[in-house]
Amino acid sequence: MPSREITLNWATLVMGVLLYLCEGMNASVLGPFFPPFADDLGLTETEIGLVVAIFDVVNIASQFILSSLVRPSHHAILLVLGSFLSGLSVITFGLNGNVVHGRVFLVNAVIIRSISGIGASFLHASCIPIVTGCFPDKAGLITTTVQTFMGLGSSLGPFVGALTYHFGGFQAPFYATGSAQLLVVAVMAALMLQRKAADDTESQNTDKKKYYKFIMNRSILVLSSATLLMCAYPGFKSVTYSVFLLNQLGVTQELSSITFGGMTAAYVVAAPLFGYLVKKGFCGLGFTFAVTGGALCIIITGLTEYIHGFMNYAYVLPVFLMTDVCYSALFGSVFLIFEKISDETEVDKNRSRQMVSSWFFTLRSCGRIVGSLLAGGVLAENVGFTVSCLVYGGCWLVSACSSAVALTNLGFYKRTYYSSSDTQEQNEH
Repeated sequence: MPSREITLNWATLVMGVLLYLCEGMNASVLGPFFPPFADDLGLTETEIGLVVAIFDVVNIASQFILSSLVRPSHHAILLVLGSFLSGLSVITFGLNGNVVHGRVFLVNAVIIRSISGIGASFLHASCIPIVTGCFPDKAGLITTTVQTFMGLGSSLGPFVGALTYHFGGFQAPFYATGSAQLLVVAVMAALMLQRKAADDTESQNTDKKKYYKFIMNRSILVLSSATLLMCAYPGFKSVTYSVFLLNQLGVTQELSSITFGGMTAAYVVAAPLFGYLVKKGFCGLGFTFAVTGGALCIIITGLTEYIHGFMNYAYVLPVFLMTDVCYSALFGSVFLIFEKISDETEVDKNRSRQMVSSWFFTLRSCGRIVGSLLAGGVLAENVGFTVSCLVYGGCWLVSACSSAVALTNLGFYKRTYYSSSDTQEQNEH
């Protein structure tokens, strides 16, 4: 590979990772101060929930449409346009803070968040195929690196939001994170212009029946159920964990914040390690560890109320940390498994990665809704935190066991690799 092409590929990879870092920050910067601000404008809790949830609702619909229609040669324009819409909508959301009438603010916020959801879907449908296409033999490490930086962005978002809000008011956090994404987009646009000729030579296969064939595959449906329930975990955690720590364990607000920071650190440290294991061929074991371990951790958390002496911070903390370690194993493993199954649709690798990426982020958005509104909202509100953990964890564990059977039948507990460049390593084992 010529040195100029290698440099271009590395620059594209770095900018793609930074885009996901910015996207993670933009998604989480809303949290610390938006609910009380909206409450002061007279919005109800349901209306505040609508503003938050509309992002994922529109994201799901847009992902589904894109996955069946988009050509691989559209990835570059989708990546730039989606990232631009995402960054610009965040800045516009900050401008909406100047509106003093609650109804007008609500309508504007729903429209802006919807546009942001569309932009994010463009990014998710295009970025992963582009960056993994730069170095196909490192696709496992790349996908988990993307996940790590998105998680890092999600953890940095509230910190950046609180810091900039303190100095600049409601608009400042959105201006800061949105502007950062627009700067990265400008660099990525220049890189995409240089890559355009190569990308336009890719397959033009847009047969949406192949996408439907992919998502309706029986194995995909079984594995997707476990993936969706695992993707519900961050939403469930954000809604219930802090209340549990503060009200039932009696920890301080400072210790609660440190705990969440520790969970984020566990996630960020573990994700690259699992990416390395995926590169070495252990995607089946990685996926099983993720979904089964995560389900067991949630169930163990739910048992704290029923086992004498377990309702204490020293017991709960390692379980919380282990849950995030399990979650960090998901993305790289499931991406490779889905990609191998998508080979049955007989599409080229670029198209395959686009389908897999879009489907995964559709599941991720669905999971956030299930975790925050159903498991962490309706269920926890009616039966309590610990019972909701047992119900949620039980459903998750059943799905994980079904996934283990599917993976066994598909042969994924044998070493499975991303590309032919790993053939030599595979033969050695």
